[in-house]
Amino acid sequence: MSTSLGLRLSGGGQLVQDAITSPRRSLMDISGQVNSDLAASIAEWREWLIVERRCSQHTLSSYVRDVSQFCLFHTSQTKRPVCITDFGLLSHADIRTFLAHRREQGMSLRSLARVLAGIRSLSRFLADRGYLATSIPGTIKAPKIKKTLPRPLAIGEAEAVIGYCQQESDNWIFLRDTALFTLLWACGLRISEALSLKQEDAPSTSGTAYIRVTGKASKERQVPVLQIVAERIKTYVDHIPFNVGPGYPLFLGARGGVLSARVVQRTIEKIRTAAGLPHTATPHALRHSFATHLLSSGADLRSIQELLGHASLRTTQGYTAVDHEKMLTNHAKFHPRSKIRAG
Repeated sequence: MSTSLGLRLSGGGQLVQDAITSPRRSLMDISGQVNSDLAASIAEWREWLIVERRCSQHTLSSYVRDVSQFCLFHTSQTKRPVCITDFGLLSHADIRTFLAHRREQGMSLRSLARVLAGIRSLSRFLADRGYLATSIPGTIKAPKIKKTLPRPLAIGEAEAVIGYCQQESDNWIFLRDTALFTLLWACGLRISEALSLKQEDAPSTSGTAYIRVTGKASKERQVPVLQIVAERIKTYVDHIPFNVGPGYPLFLGARGGVLSARVVQRTIEKIRTAAGLPHTATPHALRHSFATHLLSSGADLRSIQELLGHASLRTTQGYTAVDHEKMLTNHAKFHPRSKIRAG
């Protein structure tokens, strides 16, 4: 079991060091709330999520945290530790009562859908292995979530983000941020994908360059890199004040360690304030901008899907709605008839 994770499941004197650290790094302890059989099954389910489902660390942590909270809630209702049999006796009312409880605590519909997905995953896992006769959570519909459109930056706004970082051309931190934000916008990477790159992944500045990216579910894809991106990354690497080599992160923190996503987010927040950019200016917005700007320039959806690493074309199609919305806005703003009506 990973020593970096912190959910403790125990029963019959057995301590299973298994799963998660919350965003505040507090440990969730449900010792005595589940029996030893369920504790072992949750540990087995977690390994299955990693090996078979290839879940990301974020999904893994969320699922186990949600399941642990459900176990705590169920124990508070029954006044005894939860066992595997309890999952087979769950009713729709049991699940909905827990979801209503979480909703009252301020949880969003999207988060509630994730909670149900985690409980459903464990229940199906137990049923598939013969521990349960049926999986009741699997028959409950997730709450309907209103789909939101991606919120990309305009070309000028994306350029403003990068331009702000270019103010100090001799400061390696500014060079790092310039290279990183250029990479996100020009290659459409997720921030987690960019920060997982190693020094040996730095693209070549001669000829056509590619970087190999590991995305969600550990799926790899090759992304072409523009010359300007390769050059900015090289300039940054040449100015790194630490001794680095293969195996070291490509993007380093101020002290030479791994650059955290939160530091990148805070940097964008500072740029937003200084440059007067909208609150939608985030690291992930640069990825949205990559897709939207390609689409508006005539790129086909299939190519954009492959570049973004989307498993489904339906996800990529969300950007067509953004482009369509922009078209309608421009039509209303610039068409001569709109000016006649205004007059």
